[in-house]
Amino acid sequence: MRRLVGGLLLLSAATVLLTAQTGSSQRPSPTFRAGIDVVQVDVSVVDRNRRPVMGLTQADFTVLENGTPQSLVAFEEVTVPGAVDPPAPWMRDVASDVATNDLSVRRVVLIVLDDAHIPFDPFAVRSAKRIAADVVHQLGPDDLAAVTFTFSGKRQDITTDRQRLLASIDSLVAHPDLGVPPNPASFSAASSRGAIPALRAGPPPCFYTGKYRSIAGCVIDTLVHASNALATAPAGRKTLVFISNGAPLDFSADNLDAADEMNAVQELFRSLQQANIAIYAIDPAGLLNPMFAATADTAMRMDALRIFSENTGGRAIVNTNAPWEAVPQILRETSSYYLLGYRSTNPTADGRFRRIQVKVNRPDVEVRTRSGYYAPTRISAANRASTPVTPLDKAFGAALPGGELTFRAAAAPFLVPGQREAAVLLTIGMRQPLSDRAVAATVRTTTAMFDEGWKPRGGSSGSVGLTFPAGPGREFDYDIVSRMAARSGRYQVRVGAEVDGQAGSVFVDLDVPDYSREPMTLSGLVLGADPHPSVVAAPDVAGLIPVQPTTLREFRAPARVTAFMRVYQGGSKPVGAVRVTSTIVNEANRPDFEETTFLESAKFTARSADYRLELPISKLDAGAHLLTIEAALGRTVVKRQVKFTIR
Repeated sequence: MRRLVGGLLLLSAATVLLTAQTGSSQRPSPTFRAGIDVVQVDVSVVDRNRRPVMGLTQADFTVLENGTPQSLVAFEEVTVPGAVDPPAPWMRDVASDVATNDLSVRRVVLIVLDDAHIPFDPFAVRSAKRIAADVVHQLGPDDLAAVTFTFSGKRQDITTDRQRLLASIDSLVAHPDLGVPPNPASFSAASSRGAIPALRAGPPPCFYTGKYRSIAGCVIDTLVHASNALATAPAGRKTLVFISNGAPLDFSADNLDAADEMNAVQELFRSLQQANIAIYAIDPAGLLNPMFAATADTAMRMDALRIFSENTGGRAIVNTNAPWEAVPQILRETSSYYLLGYRSTNPTADGRFRRIQVKVNRPDVEVRTRSGYYAPTRISAANRASTPVTPLDKAFGAALPGGELTFRAAAAPFLVPGQREAAVLLTIGMRQPLSDRAVAATVRTTTAMFDEGWKPRGGSSGSVGLTFPAGPGREFDYDIVSRMAARSGRYQVRVGAEVDGQAGSVFVDLDVPDYSREPMTLSGLVLGADPHPSVVAAPDVAGLIPVQPTTLREFRAPARVTAFMRVYQGGSKPVGAVRVTSTIVNEANRPDFEETTFLESAKFTARSADYRLELPISKLDAGAHLLTIEAALGRTVVKRQVKFTIR
């Protein structure tokens, strides 16, 4: 047993082979560059008080691979901006309605809530939610984050929207395993006897999901999917916060599926190595009861947390009644680190595990990094001859928004009378630097929409021919507007675009209300500008709304800016008057504008009415502003918000 666990500790290491990437952001972008034959190692160095030690140089590090010294060919000290308290809380808490890939991403945080093993104990559930929420509150302005579950929570894919992340965390419901023997036959027999009545009409138990026949199968499956998704992310810290009571990994002779479980864990560690992810495991259940602390099951659970964490560059937080207190330290550790790159002295592509040791010539410090990596394997001739991947394909399939082409995107749903699906206006905004002559170009776009279960729900590809005018030293703004169809639900729309061989991708979060059943709902809120950017609109967009949507959110006087949305009343009750209140607050959180109006019942046609507001651009001071439009019908109150800036 000890030899098996010892072998697993080695297998859990991870590092990644990098490909050269070009920064797309106008902000400072990652400078770490390495070829495909260079091994990347993320290294955290902390002192006795677990404070990051920064200011070290390349000469301070020694890297050993299987005991052999390696020469560093790449080195970078990284400091990720931490959480900030802006003058007005809305500047941090309200997400922009326009998504962009103009991001300086140096850290990605994935929160995994192990609802399959978190006990029903109210303390454990509250603790798990608090830990996850504290992680969100500690995120820096350039951090991307996601929330997922091992069983049945409301997942949230990669986003900068804190409210979406917190809403996902709040959906946590504990579904601990019931200790049924981990094989289908035993489960079927137990079900037929009524031994597990709580699950008879519900979803299948956690231990029999996907390809892993194990009580820990859902955990392994979730972590493999997470690591595979982040495998193509650029250089930078990828942190997985695993909030769990521990999934028992049983490799004993008593477990008939021990070999399968071992293979599953090996596959997991290979995936972690590919993605270069550090796991920080946190047990939300509090201090261990001495009566149960020495049991085999508890030992296996705690061992699993340590195995996942300590050998991937993270650490495990267990046996404490205040586990959330470790969150600030975890975020500090992952915000200050070093990226090292070396070309292995062993060029053999044998796919074997290679142990890494990193030493620092400083006293009284602790070095945390992955303990090794798997060497690459030889690429077959068939794979080398496969269809080449275009820049647009590569950008569109990436795990994170980014790429060489910087652009913006916004999605706004509108009800179409007589149709079950809403019309989603997708607006892609771009800015093209101009030269001393007119230039013809083709803009290629690809879109795909996914629901909460990550099932595809439509998509399209197309191209638009444009001619950019002459104008050296100037930039040309333009919007491309298309239409998609979606039923009520939560979605992520992935948008890829390519111009002149440069490509990028943007992720857009989308909520489509249930327009037919709710007493009152709102369409998306769009802004139109005059003068407005050049627009290329699909034929099926014409006539849907009376305003030309734009992704611009920076304006100068004397521009005229119009906010537009549509109010719907569902059900069969007679329509009523809707009170609409619009406010604009500034960076000091002081109101600059407020207006209240009523949409009387006579203004509703086919149970919908339009609302327009001309923003007082010339009367607003320079700086950031928040527009809030709130509609009230009886006790039903719905609002839309847009952040914009006056220059």
